[in-house]
Amino acid sequence: MARYSLFVLKVPLNTNQPSSSSCGTCTVCALSLLDGPSCNLLWLRVPQRIQYKLCVLVHGCLNGAAPVYLSDLTVSVASAARRRLRSASTSDLVVPSTRRASIGDRAFAVAGLRAWNSLPPALRSTSTSFITFKKELKSFLFGLSFCL
Repeated sequence: MARYSLFVLKVPLNTNQPSSSSCGTCTVCALSLLDGPSCNLLWLRVPQRIQYKLCVLVHGCLNGAAPVYLSDLTVSVASAARRRLRSASTSDLVVPSTRRASIGDRAFAVAGLRAWNSLPPALRSTSTSFITFKKELKSFLFGLSFCL
């Protein structure tokens, strides 16, 4: 079911004389469709929206729903470690080191994996369905955004 938002704006026709009646105004109506992927993220702040999109993309990479060139960037700590580490039992991903903090940290290979590693372990479980993951991630980020 589509949701719409109606914006009504009354603009005075003659700007020299303020009008007390509605005869001297022009009414402008705009109808906006509030349906689609951006409608669901309206209540999140911008940093949480970015983290949401990055984590959804990483979840797709781990489940084989993303392009191969992105899936190749996601390497788990368990498969990359040469020796047995405590972090190998978690679902952490290897974040490559960068030389330039201004450019290198914004790349998906770094920012996406850092966003994924910052999620709680219960949320990082890749066995959940895509829709369930998105719902739980949105709830988690909403709580972070508004300190609930």
